[in-house]
Amino acid sequence: MVIRTPVEPMLAQAAEALPGPPVLRSAVAYEENLDGRRAVLFTPASPGRWVLLQMRRRSLVQDRWPDLVAAAGAQVPGGLVPGR
Repeated sequence: MVIRTPVEPMLAQAAEALPGPPVLRSAVAYEENLDGRRAVLFTPASPGRWVLLQMRRRSLVQDRWPDLVAAAGAQVPGGLVPGR
């Protein structure tokens, strides 16, 4: 399967409190987002292509975070679309 930009990212949902221990043990994931940024990172499937960073509103912004793009290019396997 090939996934191409743009992709609809996950949207955060507000909660009054974290779920209790029984729920957290059953594969529920949560994260605290302090800066308000949410993006999707695309790694190239073949060498010589670019890592892309797409914001929630579908704009490509990899030029704004060159250190993140460089780290992803060096450490994240190619052909993946890790989200969050």
